[in-house]
Amino acid sequence: MLALTAIMPNAFNALLLKEKILNFVKTNGPITPTNAVKAVNENVLLVSAILSELVASKLIKISSAKIGTSPLYYAQGQESKLQMLYPYLPAKERELYDILKKNRVLIDKTTEPAYRVALRSLKDFAVPLTVKFNDAEKLFWKWYLISDEELNKKIEIILDLKEQVEPQEKENEIVEISSSEIVQEAGLPTVPTQQKQAEEKQIIKINTTKTKPKKRVRNTQREFNEFELLASTALSSFGVDIVSKDIKNKKEIDFIIFVPSKIGPLSYLVKAKNKKKINEADCSLAYNEGERNKLPVLFLTNGELTKKAKEYVEKQLRGYLIFRKLA
Repeated sequence: MLALTAIMPNAFNALLLKEKILNFVKTNGPITPTNAVKAVNENVLLVSAILSELVASKLIKISSAKIGTSPLYYAQGQESKLQMLYPYLPAKERELYDILKKNRVLIDKTTEPAYRVALRSLKDFAVPLTVKFNDAEKLFWKWYLISDEELNKKIEIILDLKEQVEPQEKENEIVEISSSEIVQEAGLPTVPTQQKQAEEKQIIKINTTKTKPKKRVRNTQREFNEFELLASTALSSFGVDIVSKDIKNKKEIDFIIFVPSKIGPLSYLVKAKNKKKINEADCSLAYNEGERNKLPVLFLTNGELTKKAKEYVEKQLRGYLIFRKLA
């Protein structure tokens, strides 16, 4: 009984110390073990052991890069502050850090060999991402703070499947042509020598301004509201439970749903996309997002699958992605 009484205060104090260190990290992170030692006034071995225990319990995270010999400990939501590690990175990793931060996404295969090695060492800032496309898998590296929306757009551009934007017409362009050039172009007799010099001084200005057809103003908000209602109604008609809804942009909504079954509810990621033509990139990105969330995907759209996208879904994504067109 005396032995038990002697142990209890120590266990209680250890629990209080653990809570104190956790709160310190959440308030001040990222921190080094030395910062925590000073804050709680305990020995470094005990504090380091508690920090390791908090990491193992997934209550806090630990950086791969170090300041001297010390990693940084931080809480969820403090990731952006890890950029304080930049001055302590090796030279090659600092170069790659700058490149990745600027470009946001890199393709592993097209990256220089030296940088490919550095990418695998830059664990705090470079996140690997595998994309299935055209019967093959491509390894990408993304900047760790990039949003899913920006990531999808970047990958679409890299895969060269983004819809082409027509160049804007030039307005009020003035083209200068000499009168002699017009005569030669039309196949007419050339101007006599004695008149040629005078004629060459004459410049004809042609206004090539094109009258642009008036564009019909689209009510995008109304169109989005109608699409959102259409997608929600379709899910309700399937008899599923909508757990969450995330509006990505004016053309895309993500749902998490529970589908009832005899063995219990099955979770699905629903990708609802308001787009006339659904290509391979759209399907591939939806599948990869499902993989990141460890969920099968239900793809809802009011558009049509392209021929290649249809083959891709039937051959490569069967069992992983279900395509349904909204009526």
